[in-house]
Amino acid sequence: MRDKFVASEFDNFNDHEIIEMLLFYSIPRVDTNPLAHELLNHFGSLSSVLDSTVDSLMKFGLSERSATFLNMIPELSLAYICDKNYNHNKIFRESAFKKRVISYFLRNQRNVILVALFDAAGSELFFGPFRYEDSRLMASKLTDLSMKYCAVSSIICTRSSSGIAVPASEDIEMMTCICNSLNSINVWLKNWYVVSDSDLRSMSGQQELSHLFVSKNSNDS
Repeated sequence: MRDKFVASEFDNFNDHEIIEMLLFYSIPRVDTNPLAHELLNHFGSLSSVLDSTVDSLMKFGLSERSATFLNMIPELSLAYICDKNYNHNKIFRESAFKKRVISYFLRNQRNVILVALFDAAGSELFFGPFRYEDSRLMASKLTDLSMKYCAVSSIICTRSSSGIAVPASEDIEMMTCICNSLNSINVWLKNWYVVSDSDLRSMSGQQELSHLFVSKNSNDS
């Protein structure tokens, strides 16, 4: 189960397998599959199991420790989401960012770009998708968004249309338009990632695209 999670996270898990894996960490060296099925059959859904009280979970033979562990998952999830979306003190880590981007595109097949905005200290101000539109309209929207957040720099991620992490000519035209628009308000394009099904490639190191990533501010160099 652990190897399955490492390979694909929870994408290929049934609900009872998620419960089974959670129980494994609070009830080691025990086959937790039957108990996972029993809990799911009784409460009706994964969320209902996790939203249940400690007392109700203990009626199925769980120890107080195991019941509390399941019970704290929703609260932990809420704390994570709040910190992820609203904590502007996060420091950019490229490896974590790449994983986040690949994970998003694997889960969402819509024709979007991902935009991340940062302040002068490198703390994340915004991370989210934008639907593909006309290049000028998209550039205008991203410029407005950058001004709203008082951003200093940005990273943009696009999905490859060819299945390999190489930009198409129309993508380069779009990014040039966006870059020029951002530069007009002194927002530096730090990087552009092109994402394939399982890979993510940085464009900032590509010599033919290096002009997109030149900051106008000397302190960004």
